[in-house]
Amino acid sequence: SRPSTPPNRLNIPVTVTLEEAYTGTKRQVMIPNKTKRRRIEVSIPPGVDSDSIVHITLEKGSELYLTITVSPHTHFRRTGVNVEYDPEVPVEVAVLGGEVDVPTLTGRIRLKIPPESQNGQRIRLLGQGMPSLTESGEKGALYVIVRPRLPKDLTDEERKLFERLKELRGTGATEGV
Repeated sequence: SRPSTPPNRLNIPVTVTLEEAYTGTKRQVMIPNKTKRRRIEVSIPPGVDSDSIVHITLEKGSELYLTITVSPHTHFRRTGVNVEYDPEVPVEVAVLGGEVDVPTLTGRIRLKIPPESQNGQRIRLLGQGMPSLTESGEKGALYVIVRPRLPKDLTDEERKLFERLKELRGTGATEGV
């Protein structure tokens, strides 16, 4: 037989966004009691991750355990306190260097892309990741992973420039890439 949850322990699943996990948030939860349900507001600390447990002691020795799920983000991937983002960078910026706007969890920044950046090259931005649950004031890093975007719909002039580059680099037929 399966062990039952003690009557004074209540488990409630809570889903938060990555931004809410970054800043911390509050949630209203319903607490059942013998005669009726009541709503209480609980604080979820900055830095929580999926499967984090937030423990709250209620009156009369009751225990509330919130099991956190952080919903997937459209741009960022989280690994512990670090966050990754893969922006598409124009090929000319990846080759020559330049600046691009990238989002962070606190807003947008201008990021300098070094010349001759390769596909998959990681640029680390310290302190731009998630807050640590265990180390107060510490934050992880944001890793920007460069993804050069190849041009489409080339003009005649652009095509001629690429053909000239091909001649200069001696890159004709390639063998077994």
